[in-house]
Amino acid sequence: MTTLTTFAATNTATALPDTGILFAAGDGERSAFGYPTILIPIHERSLLQRALEHLVRAGCRQIHVALGDDAKLIKEFLQNGERWGCHISYHYVIPQESVGRFAR
Repeated sequence: MTTLTTFAATNTATALPDTGILFAAGDGERSAFGYPTILIPIHERSLLQRALEHLVRAGCRQIHVALGDDAKLIKEFLQNGERWGCHISYHYVIPQESVGRFAR
């Protein structure tokens, strides 16, 4: 099952988060629709899009995305983040590596 978690780091000068992390490194499990579960639209927006929009509304303009097996599909969907008014950087989690290690 794909895990989706968000984290926002706070800029102490502005007291608003400026950097966010999306953990989208799953095991590649597909839904009945053939897509990663975090990309299936629910009321016209996927869980991944909702999480990203939440971080942007919180003030994050630099988003780091931890990717796993579904990296290609997720990158195609998010692209560079311009659509949401942010910049997205991608990081790959090695299957044997813990996703939690990425946040350290």
